[in-house]
Amino acid sequence: ASHANHHNRGMYYFRRNMYQQAIDEFTMSIRLDSRFPDNFKVRGLAYAELGQYQRAIKDYDKAIQLDPNSSYSYSRGLAYAELGQYERAVQDYDKVIQIKPNYARAYNNRGAAYSGLGQYQRAIQEYDKAIQLYPEYADAYNNRGAAYRKLGQDTKADADEAKACSYELWQVLLEANTANGFDVRTWPLSALKKRPEK
Repeated sequence: ASHANHHNRGMYYFRRNMYQQAIDEFTMSIRLDSRFPDNFKVRGLAYAELGQYQRAIKDYDKAIQLDPNSSYSYSRGLAYAELGQYERAVQDYDKVIQIKPNYARAYNNRGAAYSGLGQYQRAIQEYDKAIQLYPEYADAYNNRGAAYRKLGQDTKADADEAKACSYELWQVLLEANTANGFDVRTWPLSALKKRPEK
């Protein structure tokens, strides 16, 4: 089998949460051709899903070496954050934001890394940017609320946590209705706000 066949099988297993099988396939693909950065990146993601963050970081390092202008640093930043290495996570999110300046998740996770460092005001600035880019970003509201709470700003924390809950509910409804063949995004807003008659 070619490296592409192993890569495709690895993707098949990865999408089905069969991470060890995915790792095995990506490893075979890499043995046949080690110049394809996605093999390293997705194998790294599989290692991360298994909690093997050091191995994930090694694969992300290789993917970044092969494709320095990619956003692979984002995944490495997540792995560093999982290991509590928040300064290194911030550095990786910085790189991603240079490449993709409108990537809301990178700002949100950079904020989480600053929170991990106890720099809550700086974290709030990052969450603000994530929310500016994606106004319905429930995780960013939730994280900003937690940072406000750490600073003793409970009123702001309560407001953000309420927004996070409403956006999370909206997302659940959207996913459930879309899965059932309905697209609630096409409904008039007034229909979504009305309560059913008693």
